[in-house]
Amino acid sequence: MLFRSNSPDIAFYEATLDLMALQIRAKLGSSFTPAQCIQEINHFIFEELAFRFPPHSLYAKDIDVYTFIPSVMDGREGVCLGISILYLCLAQRLNLPLEILTPPGHIYLRYHHGLELINIETTNRGSNLPSQIYLGIDTRFIPERTIKEVVGCAFSNQAGTYLHTGKYTQALSCYETAKLFLPHDPQVELLQGLCHLFLHEYRKALIYLKPLKNFCFDYAVSKETLAEDFINNDVNAEGIETIFMPVDASYT
Repeated sequence: MLFRSNSPDIAFYEATLDLMALQIRAKLGSSFTPAQCIQEINHFIFEELAFRFPPHSLYAKDIDVYTFIPSVMDGREGVCLGISILYLCLAQRLNLPLEILTPPGHIYLRYHHGLELINIETTNRGSNLPSQIYLGIDTRFIPERTIKEVVGCAFSNQAGTYLHTGKYTQALSCYETAKLFLPHDPQVELLQGLCHLFLHEYRKALIYLKPLKNFCFDYAVSKETLAEDFINNDVNAEGIETIFMPVDASYT
C-alpha cells in the first residue's frame, strides 16, 4: 500500500480508501473487465465525488497541498500526481494493474495488456487520450515509474514549492527524502546542486553539477545545459536563479 504506517491519521485515510474501493467494487458486480473497472473508478472519482484539478493560481503556490493524498482526499482537488496517487491506491485494492508514465513535468496512468492499451489522464477526468500527445519535440519516449518512485516524486514536488519560493534549505531536505525513493535520479541531483548553488555553497553544488555536465536525460533528444553553462561560466548563480522565480503578475 502507498504510505503504509501505524499512524492513526494514516489509518483513517487507508480505511477511507478501503471504503471507496468497496463502493466501486460493489458496482462492478461479480465479473468485470479492466476497462469496466477503469470506467467505474473514473465515474466514482470524477462524477460522484467530483475530484477536480485546482486552479493554476492555487496549485502554483501550494503544489504539495494538492499532491499528498490526505490533503487531496480532504479537499477533493489535486494536481496530476496527487490524483494519480489516489487512483493507484484504489487500483491496488481492486487488483487492477496500472503502468505509471512520467512525461517531463507530468504523470499519467495506463492499463496495458497485449493489444489493449487504455491511457488514464487524471487531469481530464480519466479520459483515454492518444499516447502521441504526451510526446514533445524534445521527448524520445515516456519514462515508466514504479510505485516506490511515485512516492519520491511526491516529495520532489514538495521540494519544488520551496525551490520556487526561495526556501532552498527546506527544498534540500525534501530532495534528500525524495532520494530515498529515487536513488541516483539525475533530475533530483540537478535540483539539489542548484539549491546549493543558490545558497552560495559552490563546492557542494559542483559535487552534483559536475557529473551532469554534457548530460542528456534518457528520454530527451537534446542535452541538459544548466550545469554545463554554470561550469563554463556562461551564466552565474543569479542568472540561473531567475529561471525558478515566480512570474505571475497581479494588479497589486
